[in-house]
Amino acid sequence: NKLSMSGLSAARILTSRIVKAQSDGEVADIVKQHVGEFDEIHVSTAANKLAKLTARRHTRTLSKNQRDSVLLLLEKRLRGFKSIRARPLSNLVWSYAKLGYHGNHSMVHYLSDQVPRVVNDFKPQELANTVWAWA
Repeated sequence: NKLSMSGLSAARILTSRIVKAQSDGEVADIVKQHVGEFDEIHVSTAANKLAKLTARRHTRTLSKNQRDSVLLLLEKRLRGFKSIRARPLSNLVWSYAKLGYHGNHSMVHYLSDQVPRVVNDFKPQELANTVWAWA
């Protein structure tokens, strides 16, 4: 089916753009332009990349307020999904912890509430990431 193949290709291209981003500002631009097209993998990948790039001084270009506005866009998108699979959930929990957002953040509460539903689906690394994030 051509339509689903082109959609799949577009999704992969979008994921690739997020992964290849060189700064947190570049991730923010992708999120702002394409968040309406994001699936759970895109949301997870964007948050993960944002966390990694923010941790490095030379790739950090956003202020905390700018980063928070990007995370809010991701949160709104994610809350629109019926469910979140184990791997994206684990990556999101890790990303928010890496960014310094812990139990007092609305997204951390939301993600933590999702964990019991998928905990049996966690692979060892996903479980380790989630436990690390909660430590």
